[in-house]
Amino acid sequence: MIAPLQEQHWPLFLHLAQQEGWRISAVESRLYRADSPHPFLCLHQDGELCGFISGVRHEHEAWIGNLIVAVKQRGKGYGAQLFDALVAHLRQHGCTSLWLTASAAGQPLYEKRGFVANDRIQRWIAPGLGTQPRQQQQGNFLYHCDRAQHHQDRRQFLRSISHNAHVVRYANNVALLQPSTNLTLLGPWYEQGHQQEAEYQFLLQARRTSARHLPVVADVYASAQLQGVLSAAGFRCCSNTTLMHYTSAGSKRIEPGLQRSLAGLGSFN
Repeated sequence: MIAPLQEQHWPLFLHLAQQEGWRISAVESRLYRADSPHPFLCLHQDGELCGFISGVRHEHEAWIGNLIVAVKQRGKGYGAQLFDALVAHLRQHGCTSLWLTASAAGQPLYEKRGFVANDRIQRWIAPGLGTQPRQQQQGNFLYHCDRAQHHQDRRQFLRSISHNAHVVRYANNVALLQPSTNLTLLGPWYEQGHQQEAEYQFLLQARRTSARHLPVVADVYASAQLQGVLSAAGFRCCSNTTLMHYTSAGSKRIEPGLQRSLAGLGSFN
């Protein structure tokens, strides 16, 4: 049986995620709880909770993440069942453009369902410096860039992930800095134009306004070709995954024109 996540199931999900080495932020924990419009499904089999999957739903676009099955329950098709149930839910709610990130092991499952590789997502990490106070909020510029990128109003979503967060901006670069108990997430990050010096100063500004004891993490599109400036600003690449996309007939695929990094929800969504 596949059903929505209940509050009592959350500790098991966090335990399985920890076993996989995933970092589940406090922002993500809040997003999916307390009457959230974003789906989070779990699969029960013979009275046992076997797996989870989540989605972040917008007007016509959605991200899929957190697909996980307990180790002893793998190889039984439960992951495919969860995935198909979530896709059906998202499509019923008008989502015609679906995105996810895939490991090498998971990619064949998604390819069989019409998803195609679109890009690579690289996770870059650097220690926070904590040497400057937060800037004044630049939320309107962030909303403007987000709408120009996604062609829909995602203001409510951005507000929901902005609890205890702040906006960092330098020149035409702007991003949301999301602090959690074990990291500060740099994303979503948008840039109008492509100027390396401005990117470099922006990344330093992000590190300076992030807590000293927390790593700053950015999940960056490989096609943005930011490897050099990220390295110069003190970041190192620690992992990468494949960005995949599905679009129904007639819908428009959204390319990462302004966007440099993701919002980080659902293991890179």
